[in-house]
Amino acid sequence: PSLAGVNTMHDVANLARTSRVDFATPGIGLAGHLAGELFKSLAKVDMQAIPFAGGGPAMTAVLSGQVKVGFMAIPASVPHIKSGRLVAIGVTSPQRLALLPEVPTVAEQGYPGFQVDNMYGILAPAGTPPEIVKKLNADIVRALHDPAVKKALEAATVEIVANTPEEFARYIAAEHTKWAQVIKASGARAD
Repeated sequence: PSLAGVNTMHDVANLARTSRVDFATPGIGLAGHLAGELFKSLAKVDMQAIPFAGGGPAMTAVLSGQVKVGFMAIPASVPHIKSGRLVAIGVTSPQRLALLPEVPTVAEQGYPGFQVDNMYGILAPAGTPPEIVKKLNADIVRALHDPAVKKALEAATVEIVANTPEEFARYIAAEHTKWAQVIKASGARAD
């Protein structure tokens, strides 16, 4: 199907209700695949995941028009969005991105609960003394707020979240629950 006039996530959902819409993913069970499956469940539409052997081939498929939609990583997408080769329909983060402030979140487009993060975290072995965890957290938070570190991470399209160990543990638990439900509903399996 043509994507002319498809500018919002509602447009994508409406198109999927009337014709087949495939979406490119960097692989089965990866963030892009699960983002598409989450969208399908929230929008109550059927779309087909087309897995590729990594983000590069998935991006090439979308850029070439082989696949019309992709749930792609921001760092790889931004140059193509800025050049006009890709159109950003929505971001999966809970808030709009500073790098793409004009692009609404998927949640604000009428799909509450849609949030897909490509999170990097620092973990310590179970049983690490709490005072060591607290010191490591303080040092890491301080480093993340260093102007040079902050500038380098933002240039790499990384948004900094410097929360507490307790907040991060709650986040991990909530993500585990959410994605277990999406995986079960979609039948996704890692190959």
